[in-house]
Amino acid sequence: LRGALARPSGGQREFRAIATEGGEWSLIGITRGLWVLEVSAPNHLPHVVVVPISMVLKPEPVAWETSLALLPVVAIVPPDAPKNAPEHLILDAAEKATANDLRSARQSLQKLGGASLTAGGLVSAGDIALLVRDAGMARRFFELAAGAEPKWYRPQLGIASAAMLTFDVDRAMKAYAAARTNTNNKKLEVMLSGAIKDLQQIRDGR
Repeated sequence: LRGALARPSGGQREFRAIATEGGEWSLIGITRGLWVLEVSAPNHLPHVVVVPISMVLKPEPVAWETSLALLPVVAIVPPDAPKNAPEHLILDAAEKATANDLRSARQSLQKLGGASLTAGGLVSAGDIALLVRDAGMARRFFELAAGAEPKWYRPQLGIASAAMLTFDVDRAMKAYAAARTNTNNKKLEVMLSGAIKDLQQIRDGR
């Protein structure tokens, strides 16, 4: 989304990688800036994270790492779920978004207004909203999820990602910090700490 020092990016803007059976992946050529990480796997809902990678800070002399977890489809839509369950709209939106039918995906998400969803369903809907780059819709889903599960890191990570789509540095810093507090994933903690330090430099330099 942005290059080093939050300036427009002039380099390669899209990279793809296929994970191993153990879920490990690597990329060569990622440059400093603000990146959108889109992760998908069979029988799982997509996960999207927007994060700065040494956008302002000098890169560390070690490989950048993180660890992201996807939600299984069966955890959101059990096999015995009624055909008219709102969670099916989440699956429909995910399928359309991954097929690059962003308009139809957004329309499916809009039909979820007022639906009774679990925190998992809400963050899944929020991730799909990030896929279609609708920051406002994503934020609403993630905020509802945060209200339902205040101690879960995923809603806060989503709120931070939605904030970074609009470059709301202060809101993103607060949510990254809340996500870091609520996760035991050490690699994710390191990623979040780096993001917070990066954004502090931007805030302090205003």
